[in-house]
Order: sequence, then structure tokens, then C-alpha cells
Amino acid sequence: MAVAVTVVIGGLLARELGGGRQAQLLAAVGTATMPAPCAGHLMGPTTFDILAWAALALVVVRIGRTGNPRLWILGGLVLGLGLANKHSVGFFAVAISLACS
Repeated sequence: MAVAVTVVIGGLLARELGGGRQAQLLAAVGTATMPAPCAGHLMGPTTFDILAWAALALVVVRIGRTGNPRLWILGGLVLGLGLANKHSVGFFAVAISLACS
């Protein structure tokens, strides 16, 4: 289930960045065929870590596109859930905060 959501988020990221249907499909196929999600049936923490990274990236890109600061709350929720799984998503959050300052 986590891998399927990650694949959908890959397509949504392409849409947020202005991609058409073909770009969205290519992004989803690329996400589905990368090695870590292909091993998603293992139910390890890496599967959920990739999901957290992708979801946080989607929220940040949407904030950049729309300028809606209320989406930072959703970003914090995604970050909190990601940190509960694995601490590496915190590095992404630090990079985002450095880039925004």
C-alpha cells in the first residue's frame, strides 16, 4: 500500500511541476520501477521512508506553487510521521528550512 501511494505521489509531483499526462505517467512508472519500491513487499522502514520523502516533497512543491502557508501544517504532519519511522527525513527538512531562509 505504501508503495502504491508513493507511485501516485510521483505522478502528482509531475503534475505540480507542470507536466502533462505523459509526464505524469512517466514519473509514476519511474517511481514504480525504482529498486526500493520494487522490494516494498519486505515491509521494512525504507518503504515508509521513501513515502515520507515523496509526500514532503509534494507538500513543499505545492507550497511553492500556490504560496499557501497553511500547507506547512500538513508538511509538519508528514514530517512528524516520517520522523516516527526513520530519522533520515529530518535531513530533508533541514535542507528545506535552509533553502527557505
